[in-house]
Amino acid sequence: YITLPYSNALDLKVSFSLCCWIKPVGYPNDIRGIIWYGDAASGKDPYVLYYKNTGSGVTLSARKDVLDGLTYNELFLPNNTFFSGTWNHVVAKYNGTTHTFRFYINGELL
Repeated sequence: YITLPYSNALDLKVSFSLCCWIKPVGYPNDIRGIIWYGDAASGKDPYVLYYKNTGSGVTLSARKDVLDGLTYNELFLPNNTFFSGTWNHVVAKYNGTTHTFRFYINGELL
């Protein structure tokens, strides 16, 4: 993983995309962060892309906290949308006007 120092340029308050290749190996019973920035402090506007084991499968999720640091917009994909042990290209696209996410897995809009 990469650790970056705080930068105002990374406080994404408008539309943006989180993009990466992932190859999960096994699914532990907790949340696994893929991309994360910020904290829960008011005005920091953290964003996160992660996957987790729900007990009935694995879901991929993206979240963007709204300006007050207390409310957020989050999208969960249906269980088992991507596969363990294989490379998956993941894009979470956030629309800053509608405050919604769209997911693309391996180039396919879900």
